[in-house]
Amino acid sequence: MYADWYEACQAIKTIIKEAKPEFEGQPVLFAKMDMTNDFTAHQSKLLAAK
Repeated sequence: MYADWYEACQAIKTIIKEAKPEFEGQPVLFAKMDMTNDFTAHQSKLLAAK
């Protein structure tokens, strides 16, 4: 879960970006559920439904 306005999300964004290469080639999916506003929250719900 992520929101542009939440400081903790900004801090962890860098950590996740650095961790991604460690999982390259493995069956791991990184998905960001953006709850910044109503539109991005709706889009995230659609993505999660897939």
